[in-house]
Amino acid sequence: DLMEWWETVEWKDMPQHEDMTEKEEATFALTAEKVQKGLRVFNKLFTERAESLWQHVIDLNRIADGLDKFNKNTKIAQITGGSTSAIGGIATVAGLALAPFTMGTSLIVTAVGLGIATAGGLTSAGAGISNQVNNTMDRKKVEKIVQDYQEKMEDLNKCLTFIKQGIENLRRFDLIKIKNSAYNQDFPALTSRFYEDGAMAGKAILINANEIMRFVQIANVAGTTAARAVQIASMATGVLTGLFVVMDIYFVSEDSKELKKGAKSEFAAKIREVAQQLHDGLVELNSIRQELQFT
Repeated sequence: DLMEWWETVEWKDMPQHEDMTEKEEATFALTAEKVQKGLRVFNKLFTERAESLWQHVIDLNRIADGLDKFNKNTKIAQITGGSTSAIGGIATVAGLALAPFTMGTSLIVTAVGLGIATAGGLTSAGAGISNQVNNTMDRKKVEKIVQDYQEKMEDLNKCLTFIKQGIENLRRFDLIKIKNSAYNQDFPALTSRFYEDGAMAGKAILINANEIMRFVQIANVAGTTAARAVQIASMATGVLTGLFVVMDIYFVSEDSKELKKGAKSEFAAKIREVAQQLHDGLVELNSIRQELQFT
């Protein structure tokens, strides 16, 4: 099983080129087979997780949009509530002032004024409570997205690092010699005696001369590509760690779920920046996946 193999595989120390014996071609074949399986694991993991990773990017943008929209609506509610309270307060004062001259009629104005002021206060208070609840929900959503995205990317990064190391190992061989041997079908018998992995000992090498020539090509051209893929995966993890850290800057305190006053727009902009970086990274990773698959 591919994933069972992935759980146990590792790179052993490779012999230096000058120390290689007649087993050079077989050692190259074993290395190429590991890289081949590593590519299959990466393709499987990325394909299985791509939809979820894209959804996280979409959700981050939605949270940012929600923060901006909620911030705008809250400000309107607070302004409206404040204006209503002010009008009610004026009516209350006027009603009390006129009471001695209007034989109680102005007390109706007072009552109406108190009602308006109360309504205005409730509008402002309601906006404040909703604002706090929204802050709490947004922080929890972001924290959950950061955690899940990082976990998925760490697995991909581990696989890409394995592939990168494998390609570097392939480049240490005499690639011209390997290519000529494969072209002339002049490889030694690839039997189980060349397999040294403990979990796979006794199993034959499942790679043919055509695939060996393909991995000569990969070794020649894909080293930079694999290194770039590792860089992208690491970047995603770093960007998300940065977002997690700056949340404490935008929120009232380290343990608080409430955003600082005026921080909503800044926090929304930061979330959008991270979402864009993750989006660009996924697009590039997918291109690299296709490039490695068809090289």
